[in-house]
Amino acid sequence: ATESRLSVRVGDVIQCGASCKADGTARVEILSGAAESSKRQTYGRSESLLAGRDADQPTSNMMLVSFADSVAKVELGEVRAQVGDLSLSVPPNAGVEVHINEGLINAEGIGRTHLHASWSGLGQPLVQHTSKKIDALLPPLPSGGGVTVEIGDMGQMSVSYDSKVDMLALGNRLLDEEAMYVPFLQLAAMLNLQRVLDKLLNFARVVRNVLRSEGIEEPKDVIPAERLARVMARILLEIGTDGKHQADSFESSLERALLQLVRDAVDAKGLDVTKVTRMLWDFLPPEACDFVKHYTAEVDFAIKWVDSVLRPTEASQGPDPSLMEEPTPSWKYRRELQEVAPCASRLYEAAGLPLPRDLEEKLYKCAPYMTAKQLAYMLRCSEMDAALRKRLLFLLRLKNRVEKVAEGYGGPAFMPQGMAVGFFLATAIRGSFATAGASDDTAAEEKGSAAGVIRGAGLPGRLAEIVREQQVVSVEMKRLQEYQQQLVTE
Repeated sequence: ATESRLSVRVGDVIQCGASCKADGTARVEILSGAAESSKRQTYGRSESLLAGRDADQPTSNMMLVSFADSVAKVELGEVRAQVGDLSLSVPPNAGVEVHINEGLINAEGIGRTHLHASWSGLGQPLVQHTSKKIDALLPPLPSGGGVTVEIGDMGQMSVSYDSKVDMLALGNRLLDEEAMYVPFLQLAAMLNLQRVLDKLLNFARVVRNVLRSEGIEEPKDVIPAERLARVMARILLEIGTDGKHQADSFESSLERALLQLVRDAVDAKGLDVTKVTRMLWDFLPPEACDFVKHYTAEVDFAIKWVDSVLRPTEASQGPDPSLMEEPTPSWKYRRELQEVAPCASRLYEAAGLPLPRDLEEKLYKCAPYMTAKQLAYMLRCSEMDAALRKRLLFLLRLKNRVEKVAEGYGGPAFMPQGMAVGFFLATAIRGSFATAGASDDTAAEEKGSAAGVIRGAGLPGRLAEIVREQQVVSVEMKRLQEYQQQLVTE
């Protein structure tokens, strides 16, 4: 009978077992936006990350849920997990504590979080292979430590550790100390990957030795082309030496050949794939050359990919000249805007006085075209119709959130941002439909009142047309889905 080389097979079940004692305090508080703004606190770097736009902007009365000062403590017993022939056990008496310094969320899904998690008593994990009778006691983790996590109101995430970790020193220990790398080799042996990991560690020592001896500390140190060619040549020639080779100052033939390739790449000529492949076969040490010959297709694909990255892309065709002749939106719709939009000076003069009925109607229509600062200025008016004030506050919040997304979008720090943007789009769409629905209902229910006049006459004709188009599209989409389902059934 032949022994299976697989430690984990299809159909294996992951079995986990743990015992723990949990203790904590959950504190939930419901408050308004105005009350939260008056008692807002900042913790460390969160002042620039989480603070609002402008302190003088009006606050919203939207209800908020706060989880601030909630605490959770967990003391773990022995933790065990097993899948296939592999089992992992963590010693008992490890403790984890999470303290929420600030945690807010509103009905629109917008909020911010600032929490601190700390741990203590972590031991050395033990990995065992039941059939191969191999045990690997992994290097000890930091017995204690902590981490601070901050999530901004538009999804920006920041993680900072209480104690700084020297990654360079940790990497050197992994390459040099047997107590560090031997357990990982044992773990790799359980997965039939010991030879692969051993070669990777050997190659890492070679790269470190070359960089140290050549005085390379930063990426800029490999410039000019001659130095880059020497570093690459030494790394390729010293594969398999475990980082113990002492180089001389002479220029090798591989270095001269690589120099021409580097210059071609710098001149945006890409790589000669055939020449690079032939060079690897001629100059690499025997074991590395056998690897290249065995995986010829994969190596050839990697070289072609690098060549495509280094080659210049096709020249852009440039913008369509006809678009340059198209008038800007401000000029194209200036007549429509002039009919509904009041003069800016008149708005500023009327901000401190009761707004006339005709001005309120125009302000209701032109509000989406105003800037956030203009909306905030108009909201200083003490005597304003309640419906108009609600609309201006709604538009002000949307514009502020657009600015926050524009200032910082994308990147690893914004991984949770998709949810925040989704809530924003849902709010904007809901607001457009709510405005359309409120115009007719309010006009019928509140005839003669100021709110009725504003809401009934405040809906721009263009917006009503867009709403009707959206409804027609929705009906058509539903009809197409039913027809598609009918085709699938047939």
